[in-house]
Amino acid sequence: MAGQGPRRKPMVIKKAEGNRRKVAKSELIDDIDPGGTPEMPDFDDPVATEFWRRHVPVLMRAGLASAADEAKLITMCEWWARYRRLDETGGLRNLNELCKCFDRWSKLAGQFGMSPVDRAGLHPKAPKSDPKVVKFFGA
Repeated sequence: MAGQGPRRKPMVIKKAEGNRRKVAKSELIDDIDPGGTPEMPDFDDPVATEFWRRHVPVLMRAGLASAADEAKLITMCEWWARYRRLDETGGLRNLNELCKCFDRWSKLAGQFGMSPVDRAGLHPKAPKSDPKVVKFFGA
């Protein structure tokens, strides 16, 4: 079953901590660096566009988003826009749909460390020298 057990540590952290199996550091395989910059699509919803402009650059500077994550980032922005639209138009009338939208957004956002609990388990690749990154992830 997916999602059970602790999250996998990046190889950089494993190499720094050492390992109990006494495997030589040269045998440990580095994580793949996807690199690249995700391109913002032409969203139909201005709420999705605003969400992208506000959060994706911060995630990129923190080393938590890249071009390989573009599809997930787009989907996360679209679910947020759907949630906000339902909430603003009286989502209590359709509470099931409102909860579904928030749940799907929350699962995607958690993969990018969009809450304090999720950030505790992440290990950003970039240094936290950018003030926006420091503000978002804490010092």
